[in-house]
Parts: sequence; structure tokens; C-alpha cells
Amino acid sequence: FITSTYDTEYQNACWEAGASDFIGKPITASTLIHRTKNHLENKLRLEKLLQLTYKDSLTGLFNRHYLDLEVANVFKQTSRERKPFSLLILDIDYFKLYNDQYAHPQRDASL
Repeated sequence: FITSTYDTEYQNACWEAGASDFIGKPITASTLIHRTKNHLENKLRLEKLLQLTYKDSLTGLFNRHYLDLEVANVFKQTSRERKPFSLLILDIDYFKLYNDQYAHPQRDASL
């Protein structure tokens, strides 16, 4: 929010509305630029962290952690909407033997 008032009630209303920062008037251009840049960089960091948390780095597919968090929500939503729900979990038997024989690069290529 860019504001000329520093009233506590006004600031609290802004925070409750979802503000992430305040800039007081008169505005200094360099401060506005740096604060905006910092907010954008933090957003990108958070998005990258979420990607690393919920997706397999090799395949780009959602991982088991994501499944544990989201399957209940999706199931509830599809039940409410009376839509079908499917879930597929794969396990490759004896894949460790393949990995031991052909090493990690071949394993990664096959996945």
C-alpha cells in the first residue's frame, strides 16, 4: 500500500486485506524499486521452494509428499461435484537391480 496516513486502524485494515508492505508518501523512487524487486524475488524463491518440496527433480512429477497433502482435498472436491476420482501409484519391481547393473545415468534415462 502507498499511503499518506499512518493511522493504526487504517494500517490494520490494510494488513487484514492482505498487504505485504507499506510505503509512505512522499515516495522515493529508489525505495519503491528496491521494495518491489525484493517482493518479486521472494515470490520466485517461494515458488522454487514449493517446486522442490512437491515435485520430483528428475521426472518433474508430483511426489509422495504432495500426494499426502492433496489427495484428501481432491477426493472431497470430486465427491461434492460427483465426478470420478482415480489415483495411480506405480512401483517398479527389481528396479534396484537395474540401477546396480547400469548405474544412475541409465536409471535416470529410463525414468
